[in-house]
Formats: sequence, structure tokens, C-alpha cells
Amino acid sequence: MSSAIDSQFSNVSPSGDFINKSNGIVFTISAPGKVILHGEHSVVYGKLALAASLGLRTSGTLRELENTDDASVIEVHFPDINLHYSFDFKEIQNLLDKPLPVNPDISHFNLEHPERLDHDLHLKNVEGFLSGTEGYHNLSKLKKNSLVSFLYLFTAMFTSLNVSIRPFHFSVSSHLSIGAGTGSSASFVVCLVASFLHYVKLLSKRGNVGGNLSKYGYGPTLLTFESYTARLTEDLLKITSDWSFYGERIHHGNPSGIDNTICTYGSLLVFKKGCPPERKTMDYPLKLLLINTKVSRDTKTLVGKVADFVQRFPEVGNGLLCTMDEVSKNALDCIECLNKADSSCEETAGAFEKLEELSDINHSLLRILGVSHPTLEEIVTILRGHGLRGKLTGAGGGGYATCLVPPSCSQGDLDAVLTDLSNAGFDVKMTSLGDAGVRVDS
Repeated sequence: MSSAIDSQFSNVSPSGDFINKSNGIVFTISAPGKVILHGEHSVVYGKLALAASLGLRTSGTLRELENTDDASVIEVHFPDINLHYSFDFKEIQNLLDKPLPVNPDISHFNLEHPERLDHDLHLKNVEGFLSGTEGYHNLSKLKKNSLVSFLYLFTAMFTSLNVSIRPFHFSVSSHLSIGAGTGSSASFVVCLVASFLHYVKLLSKRGNVGGNLSKYGYGPTLLTFESYTARLTEDLLKITSDWSFYGERIHHGNPSGIDNTICTYGSLLVFKKGCPPERKTMDYPLKLLLINTKVSRDTKTLVGKVADFVQRFPEVGNGLLCTMDEVSKNALDCIECLNKADSSCEETAGAFEKLEELSDINHSLLRILGVSHPTLEEIVTILRGHGLRGKLTGAGGGGYATCLVPPSCSQGDLDAVLTDLSNAGFDVKMTSLGDAGVRVDS
């Protein structure tokens, strides 16, 4: 079902085109992961949550293949989950010739309106196609979801377009741990969607397709593509986030929309249930220790645990949730203060000190709600021994702990805490907060 690809490719040409030696397209796009800074669990109850992008990214590379009998495939390679899968190119073309299930009819659908696709029916069609391919039934749930995401998004986005694709190899790798609450699935689907959009741009340029990109019968797609840039236009970012939300549904059923939004736009996101997410800047460079407990957790069980606490002790539980809301608001004020302040002034030091205290407070509140874990408490204790503050992130019950690194922290002090955490059996990554959103890297 799979084949080896050994072609060598060049970089971007002087004209800004993405080409290989055979005049095929090749490019790489990356998207950041995310971390919840404040608002875990309380966001479910309508309280404010803060999410920030990470310096850890997922990268996807699309490389067109020479049009030979040996390369008449669309091949996907996801090395992080050991998945290497090939589709017959003619079978994919046949899929793209079939009309999409849309509401109310195809004349109302185009690339810019994913909400008009009948997603459940399209997903069923994709899964039906895959179930007839060799080896699919032997794959793990994670591999199946990844493969479904790829084919679901590719066919949903390209079926309505009047562009000529070629056989290609598409690989995705990530610095994010899978299933640990750092947005690995959202970063993955954002990478897929942005890669497909960029491919549309390059195909339309190569085919001199101007104006309407849609096939006859579909609603017009009138996208304006700028010349090569490391960032997508605002219109393309919105389309990326919108399509990625539906890609996230394959992995999480009913996602909040936080992860696909932050992985698309980067920086800082303020989120409150029932309200549109609000994008904020993070101009002050914040560094973060991301500490892996290596303990898996069940988000659904942990959310239920909080719900049970609130039901049994309504006044106490609601009081804790309201306090967590105030923590999020205060943390946002501190970040906005850091954005405006001179890095050498006392105001900066004061704002950062408050951020550390708020992390401490938030972790204590989450512990009272019952979503901490002995490994998380051990991490917080080790950090406190070095004068640092830590907190759980995400659902808790394992997963990751985070620690903001003070600007005053010396390399010697940092090395000492990293050594202690490592000796205790924890994996630690040093990363940045507020990293750029999805972008074209090469």
C-alpha cells in the first residue's frame, strides 16, 4: 500500500515559486501548539479562559512527485505515529469528481463556507471509502483518525475547485506530545488545512486560473492570493480556522473552538463560552517550562469530577469557579501590562511576580476541585524549592504542568531545576509563549 519516495527537491526559486527539479510544487507549513494559561474547567461554566500558542510546532511538507507509473499515488507519511499510507491517484481523482453533500445544494457551497457542507454525511462517505482500502481495518484509532482527517479535509476542500492536482507526498511531524493537552490534534489539522490552501494558491498560479476557482455549479470562490509570504492573509487565516474546527471534530467530537483558533492565529486568545474568541497580542517575550508527568488522563472523567464537586457543594464550587474567573482576568491585566512596559522597569517585575502568584493560586483552586495528581504536586514542590511557581494545565489528572520562567532566572538556576525535574523522572521542554500562528516556512 505504501512506496518509498527518494526524490530530491530544491528550495524556493528566486521568483518566489515553490518548485522541485521536475517543476513540481514543494513547500513546508507549520502551526504552533497551545497551552491553557488560566481557566481550566471553569471555562465550562462560562468563566474566562486564556490560551497561548507555544514555540513547539507541527510541520507539514507537500512535495509533488514526478508523473510516472511509479509515482501515480498520493502518499501520506506521519512518522510520529508510524503511519505510511498510499492512495491510488486515479481513485482520489474519482472521489473529487463526485459532488459533495452540501446544504441546501451545491450552488450555495464554496471553499470559503465549510459550514454549508453536510459534515456527518461527508465523514461517513470518507470512512466508507477508507474501509475498502488495504490495511485500514488493522490501524489503531489514532492512525485511523489521522488518515480520516487528511482525506476528509482534502476531498472537502478540493472537490469544488477547478484546479489540476498532481500525485504528491505529504508528511507531517511534530514537536508536540500526542494527547497531552498541548493542542497536538489542532496543530495537525491546521497544518493540513493551511497546506491545502497554499497548494490551491500555487496550483491556481501555475494553471493561470484567475477569478472564480470553483467548478461549474458550485458557488464562486474568489480568493485573493498575495505573493509569497510567511503569513497567510486574514481571509485565508479565517478559512483555515473554520475548516480546522471541523477537522477537530473528527478527533474530539464537540470541540470548543479554542484549539483550532489559537493554533491558526497564534499569540493569545481570550475565550468565554457563548462569546466569540478575542485575539490578543503577546509582545513581551515569555518563556515556559512544559513538564510532562508521563501520566495519561481522561478529560471526560475529570470534567465529570468537577461537575460532581459543584453539585455536592454548590456554594463552595461556584465560589471557586468565580475566583478562577478573577484569576484569569487578573492574569490578562498582567500580560497587557507587560506588553506596554519597559523590560527594565519595576512595573515589569511587579507584573511578572503577580503572574507567578496567580499561577500558584490557580493550581491550588484546581487541586481543591480534585483534578490534580501526585505527580503534578511533586512537580510543583520541586519548582517551589527553586523559587518558581508551577500549575497544571489542561484537564489535569496528569498530562503537563507549566512554569513561567522569570526574566531574572539565571542559566545556573535554570539548569539546577531542570536537573532535579529530570532526576525525578519528568520530561521537560523549554519553550516560548505567544509564538506565530500558522505560516509558510519554506
